[in-house]
Amino acid sequence: MQHLNISQIVGDRPLFVTRWWGFRPDKWGGVMFGDEDVADRWLRDCPQGGYVLGFASHHPQPEIAPEDQGRVLGLYEFVAEKVLYTAPEAIDPVWIEDPRLKSAQGRFRWPFGLKAIRAWRFVKPKS
Repeated sequence: MQHLNISQIVGDRPLFVTRWWGFRPDKWGGVMFGDEDVADRWLRDCPQGGYVLGFASHHPQPEIAPEDQGRVLGLYEFVAEKVLYTAPEAIDPVWIEDPRLKSAQGRFRWPFGLKAIRAWRFVKPKS
């Protein structure tokens, strides 16, 4: 296993940080948003792409495994290419139907995004 620090990966490109319930780059091929304006702004502001670092909330939630609470989960590299949640490479359809990921109106909560091209999972060190 190769050990890198984040600056070796990111360099001088934008790095954003946000909370996630989990990290499944094998099922989520995009950095997704609930609002199309946010996706459009990132597209405009990051013409060379960038990175998103995700961590799990430190507050107990049913969607977050207790051992993941407060932990940095992973890093996505995205490119300036807009994707919709219905694109086969964006999100596995099983996730689209998950009721926890739907709004009160029954719509998928994060329909707009930018295409992810690589991901790094941060593993928890063995004690």
